[in-house]
Amino acid sequence: MTANPLDSDKAPLSALVAQAHRKAMIIMLALTTSIAVYAVLGLIILNTRDAAPRPVQARIPFFVAALFLALGSIAFRRTQLRWLRLEVVGGLRGAEGVVKHFFNTALVSAVLAEAIGLLALVIVFFGGDTRDVLSLGIVALLIVLTSYPRRSDWEKAAEYFAADAPGASAR
Repeated sequence: MTANPLDSDKAPLSALVAQAHRKAMIIMLALTTSIAVYAVLGLIILNTRDAAPRPVQARIPFFVAALFLALGSIAFRRTQLRWLRLEVVGGLRGAEGVVKHFFNTALVSAVLAEAIGLLALVIVFFGGDTRDVLSLGIVALLIVLTSYPRRSDWEKAAEYFAADAPGASAR
């Protein structure tokens, strides 16, 4: 019985995907936790101080910034994960490059959500109320959840580009 030479290449690639996915999940979990901490700190600060109501206009820039960050995160993720972009990355850097590209895309999208979570804390000092903190915190958590890396998609793409690599057919 002869072994398929591609099976030996599949195992290291699968291990690479698993390792990158594990790192991405740990980072995503840390960022999600920090977003929750920002929101909780904001709520604690609001409950411990006597705040005079400030005009709504002072809070508008925070919501505009959060909107741009949220849309920017979604747009970045969509453009980086388009098939044409993945074809370019796969052609230039191979399957390992695609896995690194997935990791970097998830990381940047999550960091943009982290910035929204930070806005949930900072708005407290500019007249924000409980609803503002919760709104920004929820938006940040939703953006992190949309950036959640799906391991099966990473594996499928990595296998596709590993099989499509120039040396794969000669083996």
